[in-house]
Amino acid sequence: MLRMTRSLLCVLVAAALSACRAATPQAGPARPPAHEVYGYDPNGVPWALRPVLDELSTAMSERDDELALRLLDRLRAQLPPEVLVDRLESWSRLLEGRALTRELAPRLECRRIEAGPGTPERRALLLVMDNPHAEALALECAPPRLVRTSTWIDARGELARNQQMSTLDGFERLTLAGAATSEIALGEFEPAAGRALAVRERFELLWSAGLLRRGERMLPLDRGSRPDCDYVGLSGLLPTAPVEPLELLRYAEGERVRVAALVERAVRIPPARYDEALDLLAAAPLSVERIGELAPALRWLSRDPLLGDDAQGWQDWLRERHNRASAATSSALDLP
Repeated sequence: MLRMTRSLLCVLVAAALSACRAATPQAGPARPPAHEVYGYDPNGVPWALRPVLDELSTAMSERDDELALRLLDRLRAQLPPEVLVDRLESWSRLLEGRALTRELAPRLECRRIEAGPGTPERRALLLVMDNPHAEALALECAPPRLVRTSTWIDARGELARNQQMSTLDGFERLTLAGAATSEIALGEFEPAAGRALAVRERFELLWSAGLLRRGERMLPLDRGSRPDCDYVGLSGLLPTAPVEPLELLRYAEGERVRVAALVERAVRIPPARYDEALDLLAAAPLSVERIGELAPALRWLSRDPLLGDDAQGWQDWLRERHNRASAATSSALDLP
């Protein structure tokens, strides 16, 4: 009887120990890092970070520099130290170069050259850059190209266009003085309207590969920066005072539109206000017939002669422009 009691007791103790072990959670192995779970791509980049790398590449191509900087910092913090060192440094230098180019604010300016009475008007074309840093900077660049597009418009609203491209010398090494504005003369031109009512001269500078030297740091020049400027030369038959975009809208909504009077108003609107004039016309309740009458002014202001006198095409173009503007305004007003 005593032997049976001892056997039963051993069985009960064993069962209790087994139950305790089952109730106690067992500590499992530590969770491995994500890159050990998912592995690496052929470049040694953890697959878990590959979407971040792809997003950075897209941000760079779309010139979203603010996002690119955040993604670059994230990759530097999370990538193994020996992975993609050269590529990350290259992207970093590219972003620094873009930022420095923006600080220089390169732009083209057309300035009148003073001459005696009866002398044809001449203009000087200059590249202007502002160096906000105390130290001087050096720009070393292959010869850039200058594109000159001349557009004439006559009293019938007919357009004529000519385009020339030239290569500029003297950019092998330019010194930009510290805390100063530098001006580089690019040439002179004569805005000749001829028999037209006006001629618009548009200049655009296309950078070639170049470097900005800041101390010992060599940064790539942002070739996406394309300085440009417009200058409008008027026929001696026209008044020289600028026209407000609202005056063009008032005339467009009037009882009758005459081509010569329409063109006279359109060409005297300053180029910097072309978009304002087009936005006003896009928002106005104009009939398709009236839009067809406005085609000469629309071609001039939009710098797009392709639609010609297609009234329906211009109506669709203006509607699309107005819809984009409305969508942008709506997005800006959306509350978070």
